[in-house]
Amino acid sequence: MPVGSGAGSACLVAAHAGAAAAAGTGPRAAGLTKQGAQLKARVHAYQHSYQPSRTLTRLAAQQQLVLTQLAALDQDAATLLAAAPKLAQLTSIPGIGLMTAIIVVAETSGFALVENERQLASYAGLNVVQRQSGLLARATRISKRGNTRLRTALYLPALSSLRHNPRQIAFYARLRTRHPSGKPGVIAVMRKLLVLCYSLWKNDQAYNPDYPTAHQSRHEIAPATEGSRGYTG
Repeated sequence: MPVGSGAGSACLVAAHAGAAAAAGTGPRAAGLTKQGAQLKARVHAYQHSYQPSRTLTRLAAQQQLVLTQLAALDQDAATLLAAAPKLAQLTSIPGIGLMTAIIVVAETSGFALVENERQLASYAGLNVVQRQSGLLARATRISKRGNTRLRTALYLPALSSLRHNPRQIAFYARLRTRHPSGKPGVIAVMRKLLVLCYSLWKNDQAYNPDYPTAHQSRHEIAPATEGSRGYTG
């Protein structure tokens, strides 16, 4: 099929267009959300200490500005979803909201350069590595050398999926039998969500909870914790 013609090329162009548009919206939303959380903490601190009321007034005005900007970004995100319907494939995953989908697509450039799941996990810093010192092999942990924004975006969706997605709940329960701490299980769920986003995006499919995933059970690897041999990630 000639380049630039046919349904395949149209889907490819739409995918790249969605990734390009997401590259602006996602980081702005993440930054504003962080700023809003910091302002909320400052307001709480000032409300419980003696400070001039003028400070609280300024903080309230800043909070309102952040909320207004976030509302505008929500509208931009809705427009982006209409222009790049492939994003709906990611939001079909329980726990993945529109803004999370936008950040994932933006930070990976629409998975354009991703060749396999292991490479993607490494890029996100969710790959499991083993620390070694001489002949001593210590417990495994995540590398944390990858994209911090991507890991941050996946954390809350992982917690959400552990409340609403039976598959993830069962997966997490199996990991908890081997790791007393819950943190390695959450990290494993984050990686699982990222790989699922990649698979759906590449295969142009929506989430199907009944899709066979037997091959994934062989790769249920989670880093150890401090309570189970020195997790540091």
